[in-house]
Amino acid sequence: MERSVVIFNHPLIHHKLSVLRSTKTDSKQFRELITEIAALMMFDATKNLPLENVNVETPCGTAHCKQIAGKKLVFVPILRAGLGMVEGALQVVPTARVGHIGLSRDEQTLLPVEYYCKLPQDIDQRDVFVLDPMLATGGSAIDAIGQIKKRNPRSIKFLCIIAAPEGLEALKNAHPDVDIFCAGLDDHLNEHGYIVPGLGDAGDRTFGTVVKESKQESKKSLCTDAGERTFGTVVKETKQKSKKSLWIFASIAVLLCAAVFLCKPTYHYWKKHFQRKNHIGIVSKNNNSKNNGNFNGIDVSHYQGNIDWKLVSQNPNIQYVYIKATEGSTKVDHKYKKNNREAREMGMKVGAYHFFTTTSSARKQAENFISNAPVKDQDLIPMIDFENNRGKWSKKQIRDSLNVFIDIIKKHYGKDPIFYSVNSHFNKYLAQDFNTYHSMIGRYNKGKQPPTANYSIWQYSDRGRINGIPKFVDLSRFHPKYNIDILLLN
Repeated sequence: MERSVVIFNHPLIHHKLSVLRSTKTDSKQFRELITEIAALMMFDATKNLPLENVNVETPCGTAHCKQIAGKKLVFVPILRAGLGMVEGALQVVPTARVGHIGLSRDEQTLLPVEYYCKLPQDIDQRDVFVLDPMLATGGSAIDAIGQIKKRNPRSIKFLCIIAAPEGLEALKNAHPDVDIFCAGLDDHLNEHGYIVPGLGDAGDRTFGTVVKESKQESKKSLCTDAGERTFGTVVKETKQKSKKSLWIFASIAVLLCAAVFLCKPTYHYWKKHFQRKNHIGIVSKNNNSKNNGNFNGIDVSHYQGNIDWKLVSQNPNIQYVYIKATEGSTKVDHKYKKNNREAREMGMKVGAYHFFTTTSSARKQAENFISNAPVKDQDLIPMIDFENNRGKWSKKQIRDSLNVFIDIIKKHYGKDPIFYSVNSHFNKYLAQDFNTYHSMIGRYNKGKQPPTANYSIWQYSDRGRINGIPKFVDLSRFHPKYNIDILLLN
């Protein structure tokens, strides 16, 4: 069931937001305003909590009253910035439990990276309120709520101070069963993924992790960071200190150059023996394979960052590359066109994949994919990436929707697509109705046991390292009875 989105229109919240946004607001006042706004939001966010009847003895008799039913509430701030809202929430509900989810944002991909998660053990008996001042791309909120849902809480609500339309839409699509409360809705995201006009970056302005070097830099920092203004820990450098720092860095640079010159034999040994190994492609210790070079292809998205396709193309193992093109009915991977163009310029066999969601129609998703992945830019058959059921569709809904998607794709590209899914998800949702299609199955168990699902390609690692790709990458290899011919579009 789709839940509500509440954008507050209260005079007190409007007033406090106007002061909160200002660059003239000092850290003490900024912290107080975050607390006050969070407390005001909690009154509305808790108005539909279930109640139960209780009898209370007063000095004059028995009162028939109502109390919140069941266990107490849980407030889950998304670290770091969400901590600023906890005090205001606790002022309204002081008996609530507090969990924590730690997420930082990768500044290249704008995706969340989880580093901590601690929640009450009995969260399945509680109502959860997720707190994060800024809803920008929506990635952190979507990931945090996904983690909480694994514990089956009674309900989840999300509270933020400022939201961007892009993040709000993404969160609604990913978690339509979650109520969303925003003190203010802004215009858009800029190219760096920050809310405009916004109020800054809530983590740094709260905890003071930006150094001011000049008035110009100060203005830039305040435009991109909200934690320092909350906790008043912005540091100003004087011209004298800046000069001193410059001399220190210059000295370090000279020493490093000397070290490289003196250690030149060691460097050549490393280049000869280690870099060549990295050039072929290795797997991290956490997901090792008996044969590190025994892979045939990779798949990438914007998550892998800026890829040097010239270096990647020199890897003799890579026979195919699948690049994320689209997701759902509206999303387009912002690095797809660049990755597709540069990989093909290097002579690589390239295909596009669509991340299929259960939150929008199959026809609109097919149209999104076709409009962004032209036939002329494809060497390989299209891939359908289906690995979660966030919309909680029935198996019949999934089967019917995928058949609609496949029919449109096959008519446009002239061949059946290949499926991608993880082993358990394929067995649960796809094996019965789509077992005749070629499939790439993800199963990561140190490369020892292949998928139990019927597979054409085994994605055996999500921790591969390829020279030219700055981040971990998925590695896959053909089933012994298959080769690149099953993937070729023409």
